[in-house]
Amino acid sequence: MTDSESHVSRAAESVMVAVEDMIWPAIRIIAALFVLWYSGGSTSQARLYSGVIAATVSGVLCYSYLEYLFVSVGTELSMVALYVLTACGALLGMSLGVLLPKPMPGACAGVSLTLMVGVFLSHKASTTHADLYFIIVGPALALIFAGVSLKCMRTAMLALATILVGGGAAASFIVPDLFLAIEAVMHGRPADSSLVSDRQLPSNLV
Repeated sequence: MTDSESHVSRAAESVMVAVEDMIWPAIRIIAALFVLWYSGGSTSQARLYSGVIAATVSGVLCYSYLEYLFVSVGTELSMVALYVLTACGALLGMSLGVLLPKPMPGACAGVSLTLMVGVFLSHKASTTHADLYFIIVGPALALIFAGVSLKCMRTAMLALATILVGGGAAASFIVPDLFLAIEAVMHGRPADSSLVSDRQLPSNLV
């Protein structure tokens, strides 16, 4: 490699570092502000927001549970497949949210509340049954909240789901480690930074 090519390579690398250090945080902040702004009209378009909330929850669940299966393959094609399946899961959730605007916000609120409690309290609670927390409490709370939303308090459940899902999405944009903590609760691990940060990613995907 000649001196000029080496100089160009170093310049390109410095530009990419500047993009990572400055532009990506700005994009995350703008995305978080957009989520908060968009969440303000949930009660006026209940069916649309029910679909958006269900799509967000379904996409997060699909991505979290499929991630380690596809990342362990160690190829870029597997990551593309992961994103495609996540998008398909989100579209399926949106379909259910639009078709079932009464129970779905309650179900999403139950799942989101379970994750929020798990993230904030898992470091204080015993980890003996941490692997059973989400798979038991999540569906149970989702069914209870869906029943309440179906019988009464539809607007209140939609508002609660919007606050939990929209607020969680906005906070995850600002603090990416929060999403890792949410994934840890889904996988049955305590939402501790030392455990959440230990992710075995292939070197060519980092």
